[in-house]
Amino acid sequence: MAEESREQSAASQIPDSVPGIDPETAAEVISLVDSGAEARVKASKSARKRLTDALISLTARKPLSSISITELCEEAGVSRMAFYRNFQSLEEILTSRLNELVDEYRVYTRPLLLSGELWYSVGHLTICFSFFKEHSDFADCLLACGFGGMLEDVIAGFMSECWGDGSREIEYVLAAFAGTICSAYRAWARHGFEESPYDLAVLVGKYHTVPSRL
Repeated sequence: MAEESREQSAASQIPDSVPGIDPETAAEVISLVDSGAEARVKASKSARKRLTDALISLTARKPLSSISITELCEEAGVSRMAFYRNFQSLEEILTSRLNELVDEYRVYTRPLLLSGELWYSVGHLTICFSFFKEHSDFADCLLACGFGGMLEDVIAGFMSECWGDGSREIEYVLAAFAGTICSAYRAWARHGFEESPYDLAVLVGKYHTVPSRL
């Protein structure tokens, strides 16, 4: 995202007029610069997606530690320069994509959050497991690469952001439930997603104990 931000920042600094150039010519120059910046942003997004998809594909076949940047770029069909314009390491591809998905998930869950649904409700858990299944390739990639702890931390952080009250009790409850979600996903995936997201939500929610003061 750094490359995209730089392009957008540069584009935003283009003046509305250019001293010493007639307005019509200046407008044409500015339009060309804007178009070039937009094209570079699109190219950056495309490269990021191709690199992410390629890494997910490769980690399904071999350990992350045995994947080189050259091999990844060949799999993605992009240059090493394109890689380094967008990422500093293979791990950054995973953390960047995870952060993007958390932002998407905020949008998905916003209606439930506004209605007062809590983390253990069937409605919220159904959306959670549906989202996991939709992005199962990436979830499996994270787990295969040993990023399960990071995934739990990100889920716990999101839950704390939504339902935390600053108390240690709720912090522990949310952290434990984040682990429950990840463990349930692993088992669900191992069994080929036989249950529906709703059925799994009912099962997981049924065994959750709510702190008495909530």
